[in-house]
Amino acid sequence: MGHSIGLGLGEKGPAFALLWGSNIIAFSAEEIPCISAVVVALLSEVLFLEAPQSATLLKEMKDGIDVVRRKVQALTAKNFKVMDSLRKGDLSRACNLFDQMPLKNTITTNLIISGYVKQSDIYIARHLFDTMLQRTVVTWTILVGGYSHRNEFSEGFKVFAEMQRLGMQPDYVTFATLI
Repeated sequence: MGHSIGLGLGEKGPAFALLWGSNIIAFSAEEIPCISAVVVALLSEVLFLEAPQSATLLKEMKDGIDVVRRKVQALTAKNFKVMDSLRKGDLSRACNLFDQMPLKNTITTNLIISGYVKQSDIYIARHLFDTMLQRTVVTWTILVGGYSHRNEFSEGFKVFAEMQRLGMQPDYVTFATLI
């Protein structure tokens, strides 16, 4: 059985998960400091570790959690700065901040694409869209809407057809942007 830890975004924000065999132990970023001792106690029982080994594991987990916490805070801060710049209409600053982000998430990338679309720079928006590894229906809809806004309906329909060909289901907003 494999063992790993992971960090992701849940419905209520950042989350930390420990995969132990076939069991997943997950908790939010706010719960990390409180729950780490419980997780170590659980793992200690499962592994039948002696007290000194448990103490070492606890320190390693705490150190790892501190690193994860700092990374989450740094990434979250950058995301909020990008969003704030876009809210203020400063696409240039938002793009500079975005370019500095080591890990780019889909939501922030969608916001940048939307910013380019709103400034009628569909070609840069398309380039950024093409570089994305993961797209949502929102991503596709932004691009379709961008082409429609520029009266490039044939391009909008091509993107729509590509969306469907790749198995992404359009929603009512996607259909509305086509007309």
